[in-house]
Amino acid sequence: MIFSKVPEATSPLYAPGHFEMLLMIGATDSASSIALVNAARAWIGPQMPMLCLVSRNQFHDVNAIRLGTMDEVMVRPLSFFELFSLLRLFMRKLRRPLPALEREWGDYRFLLTSNMVEYRQKRVQLRPDGFDLAIELFSNAGSTVGRDLLWAAVWAKEWDHQSRQLDVCISGLRSSLELALNGWELRAVWGAGYRLEGPSVHAPKLLPSRDAPLTGSQSLDL
Repeated sequence: MIFSKVPEATSPLYAPGHFEMLLMIGATDSASSIALVNAARAWIGPQMPMLCLVSRNQFHDVNAIRLGTMDEVMVRPLSFFELFSLLRLFMRKLRRPLPALEREWGDYRFLLTSNMVEYRQKRVQLRPDGFDLAIELFSNAGSTVGRDLLWAAVWAKEWDHQSRQLDVCISGLRSSLELALNGWELRAVWGAGYRLEGPSVHAPKLLPSRDAPLTGSQSLDL
């Protein structure tokens, strides 16, 4: 489950007991990141583990605050693959169910450890930024995702208004994954960002990890 602000997470619909852990992305400065950590800890209580990812120049300040024994502050990785690997290490350390190695939306199967996408007996090797962008769009299928959020998620920096990098990457995904031929539409929303619509706009299938218990556990939705 993804929240863009702490107040969204504090809705009665999302009780902390429904989740295995909290993964938090820090703000743009140390003071704001520390405030986020404190607000998040007040919401989830003392028992749930929290992994906080911040920029390199914030690490010392955020790491200096008092955290729980199961919490970690780490420098934010540069790609989804690095983030996924870091998350699995964190969960393994805590002896919690590990996130799945693959995710599916409709006919598309994303292999999270190789930047590979399979669909209709085809295999497509994407560039790391293209793979990360596809994950963001499919994870938010049916919703408009802002350009600033996509830039932050894929390239870990603020949106460069002069750059066409995002638009080129979007065009590449349409072609490489043959989205239109498979019933998906990836379109620009003027003044906002991009929106992916498809035949199965719902939560993806999470394929079980070999390391996860067969019973009595829930998959973590990244």
